[in-house]
Amino acid sequence: MITQTVLDLFDSQVSASPDAIALASGSTTLTYGELAARSDAVAHFLVEHGVSSGALVPVEATRSVDYIVAVIGVL
Repeated sequence: MITQTVLDLFDSQVSASPDAIALASGSTTLTYGELAARSDAVAHFLVEHGVSSGALVPVEATRSVDYIVAVIGVL
């Protein structure tokens, strides 16, 4: 039985290691804390613009740090 979501696991990692590197792409890196802050900003933007829980939100982007930020924000 699954008891934790991907977002639960991500939040646990953010709490445990906020200053650890979560993503690296080229010369760009984000810590777990930075990734959480940026993905939270995406989530808040969506809610402020009327996107409700359970809504389908398409994400189209090239492979990048911003793509991962968007995907986590949509969760």
